[in-house]
Amino acid sequence: MTTLSQLTLDFFLLGHAHLAAGQAGDGLAFERRVRAHLQMLSKPHGLDFRVLGRHSLSGLYHQLDEQTSCDQALVVGEWKAYTGEIPKNEVLRFKAATDDYWLTGHADDVLPLVRVFGGTGSASAKLQSYCALWGIALITPELWPVPALCDPHLLWEAGDLPSPRGADLRALTGLVRPMGSLLKPQSDGSWLLPKLPSPPQIAGSCHVWRQWSDQAWEWWNDARPARFESLLANRVNQRAA
Repeated sequence: MTTLSQLTLDFFLLGHAHLAAGQAGDGLAFERRVRAHLQMLSKPHGLDFRVLGRHSLSGLYHQLDEQTSCDQALVVGEWKAYTGEIPKNEVLRFKAATDDYWLTGHADDVLPLVRVFGGTGSASAKLQSYCALWGIALITPELWPVPALCDPHLLWEAGDLPSPRGADLRALTGLVRPMGSLLKPQSDGSWLLPKLPSPPQIAGSCHVWRQWSDQAWEWWNDARPARFESLLANRVNQRAA
């Protein structure tokens, strides 16, 4: 069954395939590309905008691109095909919309709910920090996805390379967190926001993310570009053929 690491890696590679096809800026085409990939994987997905079968707490209608699942989590995603920097307001809106759905009550959910945002377009260091603060898995073409970097086999096994361990692994896993660790329902009907990481902690974790992403690029593309092309073909292009 598909893991969260595999799913985020596929979203990352779909962004690269979209750019390689000359479709940068075509958001509808990118949404179709992702949806077709999920259908190929036979992953459940839906566009009823009642995330996990619920209306939002406020009653407002929030358009979200996708909801799907893997063996570790339920995933709510927003797919964007920007040609430049991702506007911060898009991420702010996504965070607020998913909060609005979550606050209807999810204490009985079997799987944790993870938010994934991105596709193409770049993210500033401040936007990376904002996503890290709220546990959103950010997908951009420049940085390998955090869950994929944390997997000891997915990216590192092919080159017999060491995967993140110890303090680095803890820093990386803290960048992507399920909503249940961010907004916790209480017995009196209130919600608890646990202590958030400090700005220095976030900056340090994002630095670790960039370091391990650079190491992945060094083996998968810099040393031999054909490796990345093969990975792209095996996980995205050939499956879509």
